[in-house]
Amino acid sequence: MINLNFPQPVHDISNFFNHGQELKQAQDALRSGSKRLVIVVGEREIGKTSFQNVTMEWLRELNQPPYLVDIPMIGNIQTVDELALEILQGLFLATGQTFADMGFVQPEQLQTLTDPDIFRQMMLKGLPDPSQPIVIRIDEFDTILNPGHISQENIHQILSLVRHLVVAWKDIHVSLFLSMTYIPTPTEPAFWSAISGNTRVELFSIIGQLLQHAELIPLQPFDLDGVRNLVEGIFQGKAHLDGDALAELYSMGGGHPYVTKLILHNLVGLYGVERMEIVTANMVRHAVGEALQDRRMAFVFANIYQVHFTEDQKRVMLLLADRHKAISSGELLSHGENTVRAAEELTRRGYLQRNQQQWSVRAHFLHQWLGQWDLFKLELEKHNPGSQSTSRFDEGQHQ
Repeated sequence: MINLNFPQPVHDISNFFNHGQELKQAQDALRSGSKRLVIVVGEREIGKTSFQNVTMEWLRELNQPPYLVDIPMIGNIQTVDELALEILQGLFLATGQTFADMGFVQPEQLQTLTDPDIFRQMMLKGLPDPSQPIVIRIDEFDTILNPGHISQENIHQILSLVRHLVVAWKDIHVSLFLSMTYIPTPTEPAFWSAISGNTRVELFSIIGQLLQHAELIPLQPFDLDGVRNLVEGIFQGKAHLDGDALAELYSMGGGHPYVTKLILHNLVGLYGVERMEIVTANMVRHAVGEALQDRRMAFVFANIYQVHFTEDQKRVMLLLADRHKAISSGELLSHGENTVRAAEELTRRGYLQRNQQQWSVRAHFLHQWLGQWDLFKLELEKHNPGSQSTSRFDEGQHQ
């Protein structure tokens, strides 16, 4: 049976393909029994949640370490006491206890978790055996480090709590297993521009100390062999992409798991498994045409563009979508002094690729989508005044 798990994250390791080396790195770190800070870093929809899911399932099967705490998405958390409460609730759930069992008041009555010593005492009381290691998994941790939504004081308190957990407190054997789209290092100006005064100095120190203790696991788009492995794992011999079809899929998806699965999902929807014994490049192109109309995809990519790109990065992506071809560094510079730096950053993040002094989109599907987006012309005029948009992409047209 073909199981794409699309668009849901993967939970079963049998449906998780590639990243074997990264999985081993996380598994070895988290079952070591020592205090660790393990951070899975990668772009939106690159597979971080799936990576965390299968790692936690593997640890549960081993029962090592014995205490595993899963914290759900934390986007609504605004303060350190809210985060501390989520951790305590997860801990009590993992140990089969309640606040009442521990002699505590009900969660909504707790007003003192801002004090790290009180939180530490509650954790020690909630652990049947404090000498045993515990792994706390938090997905999308950087959503509560956004200075546009959370005060710098609260960010300082949240990161101070993380430092207490994985560095300072020696009597609680905690490993934090985080996923993040970005880490607020000094190279993240969007973060630091909103931080000022003594808080800025203190956060530099805290983040530097945490990174010294952190094991970073970056997730990148797949190469061609990785896409082949993904396809073979999903189809399990029930369908085969010929060489041209695989090349087309890789060109359109750029090795991004979400985009690749989106195209495969539409391929199965168009042709059905029984008609897909041999998949051709033309069939992949038809699936791309269908995928471009997928509303789920439109929401995801609009969010990536609007939230996760800087203004200069938007300018570069818009230019590439408008030109339908590679752009030289010289042409980029003519549209702003920071555009080449933006292109370099987009290349590091897996959105662009560079051939000598020519820049192009890594996943052609993305600039086809951008070129047909309802807001494309408005965005193009906003970020590149005077540009005249050419016709929208013909189906399958790419360089």
